[in-house]
Amino acid sequence: MPLNTRYILKFRILFPRLFAFALASTLLVIALPSCELINPEEEIPAFVHIDEFSFTTVEGQGYPVHSLTDAWVFVDEEFIGTYELPATIPILSAGPTNLRIEPGVRVSGLVGQRSVNPFMRKYTGTVSLFPDSQVVINPAITYEDWVTFKWMEDFEEDAGFSISNTTNSEGSVQRVPDPEAYVGNSMKMSIPAGSNFMECSSNLFYVLPTAAAPVFLEFTYRNNNSMYVGLISRTLSGFTQTSILVLNPSEEWKHVYVNLTETVSSSTLVGALGHQVFFGFIRDEGVEGEAYAYLDNIKMMH
Repeated sequence: MPLNTRYILKFRILFPRLFAFALASTLLVIALPSCELINPEEEIPAFVHIDEFSFTTVEGQGYPVHSLTDAWVFVDEEFIGTYELPATIPILSAGPTNLRIEPGVRVSGLVGQRSVNPFMRKYTGTVSLFPDSQVVINPAITYEDWVTFKWMEDFEEDAGFSISNTTNSEGSVQRVPDPEAYVGNSMKMSIPAGSNFMECSSNLFYVLPTAAAPVFLEFTYRNNNSMYVGLISRTLSGFTQTSILVLNPSEEWKHVYVNLTETVSSSTLVGALGHQVFFGFIRDEGVEGEAYAYLDNIKMMH
């Protein structure tokens, strides 16, 4: 019998209780999984808080109204998520950290269609982060320099405005001032009691890029009747009218972004000679008296 075995047997006979305790302790140590020590600081995030975007425009870009609802956040060029504002964002980083924050919108006002706004400049900056501390950022955003505003209408010019009734419309379009307007002057499209159809469109046709180049329409609105928005396209074979979006009634002013890219670049419209934007509605069931929609700050861009 090996020497070490004899000593173990002797220890077991002389000190049975102590031997049992030692054996149980040894087995417990063997059963525990091996692991590395974790630095607690590495698991404690820093936080970046964003209340909202600060949006400004320059001459020729219209009124600085926006509905930038989301922040698409990149840390050291790694995408970490999309956050609805206001948001407090946990970031597992410490020290000087590069942030890129891209302004996001709900396309057509739909919660399920979130997208970066391709026409707005991204916020970039370096912030110093510390575990369990918070940095507040309100990113300043502008339009990109390369944006082409194909059509703009804010209803402020005394000479008139660039929208008219279409042929079969039963209503009217008129400029309205404060306090009925959103800001300055707005346009009201309406039909009286007994009438059912209202439609108006831009006075001009506009040539827009195809091949999936982004084209957006944005505007501010308020309405007591469902309103549709779309394009009237002039082709070699005639005219094609495409409804793109239906907006539910809203007692409050809202700003919406409509993505025209897919319609303009569709195979049936690639050769279009130009496009008009149209707005209209058919009286909703239950809407009595005057049915109306207000429009302001219209911008079509690519």
